[in-house]
Amino acid sequence: MEGLESVETSMSRKPTSIQRIGLLIPSTNTVMERDFRTHLPNGWILAGSRMSLTEVTPAGEARMLDESVLPAARLLAAVHPGVVVFGCTSAGVLRGALYQKELMIQISQSTGAPTVGVMDAVKDNLHREGVKRLVVATPYLESLNEPIRVSLETEGFRVLRIVGLGISENERIAAVSRSQILKLADQCVKALSPDALFFSCTNFPVWEMLEELEKTFSIRAITSNQAAFGQALRAAAGAVI
Repeated sequence: MEGLESVETSMSRKPTSIQRIGLLIPSTNTVMERDFRTHLPNGWILAGSRMSLTEVTPAGEARMLDESVLPAARLLAAVHPGVVVFGCTSAGVLRGALYQKELMIQISQSTGAPTVGVMDAVKDNLHREGVKRLVVATPYLESLNEPIRVSLETEGFRVLRIVGLGISENERIAAVSRSQILKLADQCVKALSPDALFFSCTNFPVWEMLEELEKTFSIRAITSNQAAFGQALRAAAGAVI
């Protein structure tokens, strides 16, 4: 958490003008907005626009990408965000790196603001932490775990293990318990010595558990929401993404 705290400190939590983070979020996601608002600097505004997502599957996410993303982005443009976060980790990498890059450009054109992709933010976080070998915990089906693994390994990271809970209902992802998260983390780390543990999914209620997880497993832990939020602050402050 030191990286995020340093960003907030450097911005003094007292911006001279209102800063807005625009959030494109799946319609069934109930965790990401809460996480962002918990850490939002004083005087900042979080503005959300929702993208229709009924099931966390490749087919469900493909429909969201094709039918909901750009209409939601055009609505978000009305509040003039300083930076936009595309708030779905797995959908962002579902169709590969070139598609993701083009999607971020289209969102930026629709909103008039730079756009942060969650997995890009995660990779940047991992690089800055010097992570080479990691394990990944997800709530996903295996069909969504594979694009996550490919995206990370294409960037040069070595994914030692990726374990998912096999959940396709987004409401159930938000309701995963503390004990389930601890058990999942143990399954990921067990008998390995990774540099970091990455929790993928913006609807996974893990950020509030990071300190406990790091102490329990003696490992650096990173979440989708934590990485995306830190990247959004840096983008709003004028840093290069």
